[in-house]
Amino acid sequence: MSQQSVVFSVVRALAKASLTPLFATLLALCAVCPAARADAAAAAGSPEASPSPPPEVAQLRAKIELAEGQRLPSERIVTAVVEHGRTKTLTSVRSGKNVRDTIEDGPFVTARDTFEGQRWHQNANGMTVLDQPRHGGEANERRTVALRHVTAPIVADVIVDVNPKGDGTKTYVDPATSRIVRVEDVTPTETTVQTYDDFRNTAGRTQAWHKHSADGQAD
Repeated sequence: MSQQSVVFSVVRALAKASLTPLFATLLALCAVCPAARADAAAAAGSPEASPSPPPEVAQLRAKIELAEGQRLPSERIVTAVVEHGRTKTLTSVRSGKNVRDTIEDGPFVTARDTFEGQRWHQNANGMTVLDQPRHGGEANERRTVALRHVTAPIVADVIVDVNPKGDGTKTYVDPATSRIVRVEDVTPTETTVQTYDDFRNTAGRTQAWHKHSADGQAD
């Protein structure tokens, strides 16, 4: 994978009224049983069967939610994504837990969605595929969640959520503001670092209007 550097200039339009549920025609295809999934995950030893996070992690997550403010029932976010000098438009629409992201890259349009718990994606040819959960391997490994305080690369409280191999996420939280300012996604082949700044309050909710992402790999 070539090096990626993405800058998000965000224009947010927050709707106060709930949006019409997206892609209702997919409802029959998206029918799932959360209880059955949880039972199966527990039997397979998946992340859902992992122990609950320690109290200090739960307390910090509560502070993060408080710092962000009340989430509106629905919102629409339009983002200009600049990658290697090329600009794309990302439109994210959320209604409750249903989320749809549409990416416009010149004449090409792709989308990804979570509807009633079912994830799906659509390629530039209009082909829609229901995403299936992974089976075996890392998907079934237990995860460890812990809280650490670090002084490098920045001073932060870090929520570490990883599997036994060390793959997972590290979320850096500013101790002074309880805002998420850095996230590291660790995989066996690379670590993607996302940093957040330019926090602004819109309709009572504080979010970053600038995001930078890089995978650290050479072109």
